[in-house]
Amino acid sequence: MNESWIPMNVQWWLDIAATISKPWPPQAVWLDLRYWKDQEGMGRAKRPSRRRLGERWGWTDYKTREALKAEQVWGSPTKSQRDPKEIPKGSQTNPKIDSQTPVTTETDHPTKSQEDPKLIPKGSPRAELHTTHNTQQTNSITSDKTQALWEEIMAERAKAFKGVRYLKLTPSRRSMLAARVREHSREEVMGVVRWWLYSKHDRADYIRKNHTIGTVLRPSNFPTYLEFSTQLEVVKTPHLYAEPKAPAEELGIDTFPKAIVEKVTFDLDYMKEILTPDQFVRAVTVELNKRRDHLKVVNQ
Repeated sequence: MNESWIPMNVQWWLDIAATISKPWPPQAVWLDLRYWKDQEGMGRAKRPSRRRLGERWGWTDYKTREALKAEQVWGSPTKSQRDPKEIPKGSQTNPKIDSQTPVTTETDHPTKSQEDPKLIPKGSPRAELHTTHNTQQTNSITSDKTQALWEEIMAERAKAFKGVRYLKLTPSRRSMLAARVREHSREEVMGVVRWWLYSKHDRADYIRKNHTIGTVLRPSNFPTYLEFSTQLEVVKTPHLYAEPKAPAEELGIDTFPKAIVEKVTFDLDYMKEILTPDQFVRAVTVELNKRRDHLKVVNQ
């Protein structure tokens, strides 16, 4: 069954998307995915990670993952679906051609395949050469980006663990790293890496002591680690729970006004999920002492 298609200004879709209440209907999600595919194809923007798309649509992670898999639904329409002129001759939907219509010779205008390499007939030498060139170029760019990201990860690892040996980017590690970037984003991958290297979370501490980067990048583990990394905002400050360097004498919680204690407790509330009650009280005490110069607390 042929469907009708219309050209549309992409800005119209952005304006429409901003008005859709959550959860989005499936048709809106399909169109949004088609929009992001077009943006990536044109080199204008990178599609957000699965987690961010789920937040944008108000969909669960499972539904979001299934939507991304259903490219046969939201993928770009074929040329014959969009343009009746591209329907193969002899098909029932092909419009009749008037035998009196003058035929344009090849010397008058370039053919569509000459104008657009995408329309080169499959199986022709030109098509194979064009496809091979594009594939090699794409693979080369992806490989360079993956290598650059790996070097950044190794530099961060060397900063966290002094004297640690460099890990080689094996084919297995390269494949997992590239896959995680495609599924999420470069920034989110680095966020998980920093969580692994610096976080006080029990899981991060266990991985550091017992496993390597391969465990962090494993597809079955990564979504959980990504969630953990977003819960702890200060993953890159290893001294969060350390004794304050100044002042020399630490003040107890009772020294601070009740309103200030409540404010700091509220600010650190997200830590309750990863700290024991005693650890949380300790974190509040340390934070109060770190802020006391700004709070004008008088040590009585």
